Amino acid sequence: MKLRILIILWSFATGAVAQDLKNIYERVFIHPNAQEFVAGETLRFSAYTLSHVSGQLADLSKILYVQLVGEEGPVFEQKLRVVNGQAAGAFFVNSLVPSGRYQLVAYTRWMRNFDHVFQLPVTIINPFETKLDRAADSVLRIMYHLGNDSMLVAGIENQVACYLINGEGHYQGKVLDDGGEVVASFQTPTGTSTDFNIIPEAGTQYRVVLEDEAGNFSFHKFLPVRPTGYRIRWEVGESDLLITALGPEEKLVRLEIVFADQVWRSVEIYPGQTTRIPIHSLPSEFFHLQLIDAEHLVAVSPVMLQNSTYLAFKGLQKQYRPRELNSFEVDLPKGQYSISIHQKSIQPNVKVRATESRFWSALKDPLKRGHFTILGDSSARALSTIRKVMTLPKQVSYLPESRHELLSGTLKDASGQLVADTEIAIAFPGEDPQVKTVFTDPDGRFLFHFRPGMRNSTYHLSVLHDEKTYQFVPDEKFLSEFPVFDYSLPSIDSLWLMEIRDRSINTQIDNAFYIQDTVLSDLSSMPNRQFSQWKFEYRLDDYQRFPELREYFVEYILGVGIRNQAIEIRPEYYRPKFRNQQLILLDGVPVSPSGILSMDPYLIEQVKVITNRLYLGPSAFDGLVMINTYDGDLAGFEPPGVSYPYIGMSPEPRSFQGSVTQGNRPDRRVQLYWNPRLVWDGGKLSVPFGTSDVKGRYEVRVEGFSHDGEALSASQEFEVE
Repeated sequence: MKLRILIILWSFATGAVAQDLKNIYERVFIHPNAQEFVAGETLRFSAYTLSHVSGQLADLSKILYVQLVGEEGPVFEQKLRVVNGQAAGAFFVNSLVPSGRYQLVAYTRWMRNFDHVFQLPVTIINPFETKLDRAADSVLRIMYHLGNDSMLVAGIENQVACYLINGEGHYQGKVLDDGGEVVASFQTPTGTSTDFNIIPEAGTQYRVVLEDEAGNFSFHKFLPVRPTGYRIRWEVGESDLLITALGPEEKLVRLEIVFADQVWRSVEIYPGQTTRIPIHSLPSEFFHLQLIDAEHLVAVSPVMLQNSTYLAFKGLQKQYRPRELNSFEVDLPKGQYSISIHQKSIQPNVKVRATESRFWSALKDPLKRGHFTILGDSSARALSTIRKVMTLPKQVSYLPESRHELLSGTLKDASGQLVADTEIAIAFPGEDPQVKTVFTDPDGRFLFHFRPGMRNSTYHLSVLHDEKTYQFVPDEKFLSEFPVFDYSLPSIDSLWLMEIRDRSINTQIDNAFYIQDTVLSDLSSMPNRQFSQWKFEYRLDDYQRFPELREYFVEYILGVGIRNQAIEIRPEYYRPKFRNQQLILLDGVPVSPSGILSMDPYLIEQVKVITNRLYLGPSAFDGLVMINTYDGDLAGFEPPGVSYPYIGMSPEPRSFQGSVTQGNRPDRRVQLYWNPRLVWDGGKLSVPFGTSDVKGRYEVRVEGFSHDGEALSASQEFEVE
């Protein structure tokens, strides 16, 4: 919805300072317990909403949207309550989820204005599928990464990173020119990237030869060469960042330092000239450099400085025995964190850590296999690029859910024409119903805010005081279009197939003997009932029953009568100056005062009445009659309007530490410890955990953000033998 708002006023309303308006940008970081799952395991994750500028936990949005998206669309969708910038969720991977690569996406409603989402690759293996009996294509492939470009530039130094997949062991690589001369060489093991430099010549076609430890070799395509262009080279000195522009000489270009989507500093330089920037004066540990030639962007390079904070695990041993109770200490500054101890898979994957989250969110395509491209691959896409520098928008389509949940949409009449300045209502039926009213704007748009529900249900939209047919077009709460992603299943070799088999057996045993995921109570306060000050309350079973509903209002329900064949508050029960219409609700849904009289009274449990004036949003009503059925589900009555499914807020999984199992009961846990929401005042934290019967390598991973906005990441492995 094109809501015309003044950004400066909005910034003051949300606590942003006037001189730092760009702080309205949000970003999300998710720490999962793992990135490879077998059917029967649980995907757990901790989520953080952050200021894109300060890096501190943000309190702008209170609802986070999370989707696990596969080739056929979303597998699950969750809405999570954000408390103090942090949320947590879980998804049980059942046997109906097909094998494949998935992308876990997370975003707030406000982030959709800027086309920003957090993405993370997730692999799911369903061993009950027969297609796993056949190993995937295992041809050795090489991927290349070249900053923000897909072509080499002739005559200047180009830094190239390469990454091998589907191979085994270490490889010796050589770059050959047209005549077979070696112009560059490198060494790399499979699953690990390596860098090398090359100065290519224009008009030359290069190729790469890879030789394994047994002397076998294979030829591969290399990056094409552009005759002219620019590159950015930077390195960290003792106290300065040294930046050099590479390209055509004697032509002045503009070097820009970009941070949080804003140009932080700009200087004009000549190619070959080195510019020194004091490290202490840089805006952050992550930013990017760009060259502008005649107002055209000609080169981009991300810069990520080494995080100075090092987290050491004190007391964590390299080896443990099965069913052994242990603990370790980690010294953390004041902040909020998440901790996981999970068995490590042999399958390599693209991870993102809290210290890299600002870099991750700045890329257009962060899931491009670590930002590499495969030449000649039909699934290859354009190389990832840094997002363009954005200016503050004059209008936005989605307001942030800073206090309540929001629902927007469009109202049309039966012919499809937009309907403006019309009073409509949203209703959530049930034991604790909610009713909100708004008027459509001149474009037929509406925007409701309401208290989010904690379970899946339905909501009802209707035009008040009008029984004509209307069309409601609510905006989708979740994304329906997603970033381009390679959903194909990675190659499954014999070692990984054995791991899948063992994990599937362990999972089935674990699920038979353990219930690990109980849930916490709702993080919100007790239910805030919208209607409570009832003037009269009647339980119909306490009185004589009548065959028609109108007779109850005639015989004994005070304050309400029948006038003109419709339910109406009696004039003697409210002040004569009241002239507004009354509101009649069935299980919380607005109904016609006359149409409801046709309902079977034996389906109704109670009637409650408010005789004074009440306000619902922009609307005022002179009295309210609430009619409740036994099950709170309208009992088959069809009120005017349309009902839609509602996805409630997902309950938060409980954190747990695995204790040591006693006796002969099997213990096949691969998740030894999980705390998705740790609020820490600073100092040494003791983390207790117990090993299980499952042997192998485990990873301890701590992620989070300090109170001052510093990103912290640490991991260490140990063996259970």
